[in-house]
Amino acid sequence: MFTGMMMTGAESAITPPDPPEEDVVTVSGGSGSAFTASNADADAHLYLKFTSSGDVFVRKNSGSYVQVATGTDWVRPTTNAPSLYQIRFTSASGDTTYLDGTKAEDTWHDIVDSDFIMHIFDSSIFLGGKSATFTIEVRLDGGATLDSGEYTITADREDSS
Repeated sequence: MFTGMMMTGAESAITPPDPPEEDVVTVSGGSGSAFTASNADADAHLYLKFTSSGDVFVRKNSGSYVQVATGTDWVRPTTNAPSLYQIRFTSASGDTTYLDGTKAEDTWHDIVDSDFIMHIFDSSIFLGGKSATFTIEVRLDGGATLDSGEYTITADREDSS
């Protein structure tokens, strides 16, 4: 038999957990760009990836992913990632027609399921690239936003023909 305090309807609401004390969530923000200049019909691409393992990477064109901030982004220690963390992007502006992500805008997504990738591309051979700015937010299991950062990513393709 259970004994103890009786809960009323208002008291029985489940509140989201606080992050473990040792977790440090940091979304530093920043900018990145990718550029192509050739006659090789090569579009410019820039990818920003928040991994389910707690890191942030950037990839330019067909290159390899490179970690952005080894000491901070996005959660430390990474052994606690992905836990019950959620991520979203909001406030997209600029050349948003050329911006795509692996998830919908302004919707919280469990990062445990898969990496969260933002991508911008420029397939135009005309001068001037494509650039978009957006905010990334991270929270734990439906709680308040723990940190956010503004990112600007740019892709610029200019053919020399």
